[in-house]
Amino acid sequence: MIKDYALGILRIILSLFPCVLFLILGISYENDSNSDISEIFFGLFGIFLLLGIIWWGVDLFLVYKKIKKQNYNKIIEFIFNYQ
Repeated sequence: MIKDYALGILRIILSLFPCVLFLILGISYENDSNSDISEIFFGLFGIFLLLGIIWWGVDLFLVYKKIKKQNYNKIIEFIFNYQ
């Protein structure tokens, strides 16, 4: 099973790397006479940015749910051990 930190690193790589790549490519091709390819790169930048934001939100919800359950179990364990 993949650990949470590995998923966090994967999330950062897969959400930030394409955004930065397409932004740099869009800016570099903006000065060329063929500006259609720069618009494609800026469009891909927007798509990957939106997907990254959605992925971060879903991951935040899933991690919050898991951490909430772990904290509840720790509190119950503490109460039963120190009565």
